Amino acid sequence: MKLKTSLISILTFMLSLSTYAFFPWAQGPMKEGKSNSGVVGASYKSVVDILTKLEKKYPELVTLDNLGQTADRQNMYGVILRRKNIPTKKMIYISGATHGDEYLNIADRLINAFLDDTNEEFYSFYERGGAFMVIPIFNPYGYTKRVRYNSASKDLNRDYSNPLTGVNRFTQKETQMSVQWIDQFLSKTSAQFVLSMDYHCCFNGALLQPWSHTETPIAPPDRLKQDMLGDLLKKQFDDALYGPVTDILWYAPDGTSMDYFYGKYGTIAGVYEARYGVEASYINKHVAWFKDIVGEFAKE
Repeated sequence: MKLKTSLISILTFMLSLSTYAFFPWAQGPMKEGKSNSGVVGASYKSVVDILTKLEKKYPELVTLDNLGQTADRQNMYGVILRRKNIPTKKMIYISGATHGDEYLNIADRLINAFLDDTNEEFYSFYERGGAFMVIPIFNPYGYTKRVRYNSASKDLNRDYSNPLTGVNRFTQKETQMSVQWIDQFLSKTSAQFVLSMDYHCCFNGALLQPWSHTETPIAPPDRLKQDMLGDLLKKQFDDALYGPVTDILWYAPDGTSMDYFYGKYGTIAGVYEARYGVEASYINKHVAWFKDIVGEFAKE
């Protein structure tokens, strides 16, 4: 245990110096035009245009919100999927491209799957008062430039406050606007925040659990719920790993989204570390995973 603790301390120190070259899954800023996930998406404008069309096509289900402008004056967008005439009881939040060079073409396509009326599980979720909140491109600047950081050279998945340690962050527009959007929705609807999932790349299909900033695991019964989420993932991917960050990646990042959401709301929270270059081909498995999620964690 002492050896592992020492190794984690050393790795955390190296990461604090931005020596991400030691770890492909934690790589620092890359040259513009490169991708750390093996996937290059359409222009940011094209992504927004698609979301706008979905709102027009499904007016009873889709709300496209402009969350505000980032420091480089790009609009940041979030999508809410729910039956607008039914009180919302439970909410699931999904984000993608928090690290701009880790776009996977998963979070954005999940929106389409959630609207496909042949996927009865999702429509049943809406009828029960369920809602999805999705920010498919969390870091517009990084996505456009294909770099990890935002326009201020900040790692957005280290910019969340940590309720456990009392460390206050939220220095960047992207994190500020996203949590304000979520808080306003929860305040307006009194919905239960059931689950948050942040899609990243790449560690061969691993589901990371809180806490990320410490070796100390979360306690039952919350740990059992987190493990149940991992078991549902293994139904789709036999080789999937799940567990606390320090058990899988062997370093302890502070300021992550999952620590914030779990610490503040007690929600089931995770980071999915995708497979390099191939994860987009497994979109049907991710859709099936979320069918199981709404069936297990968002019941009546």
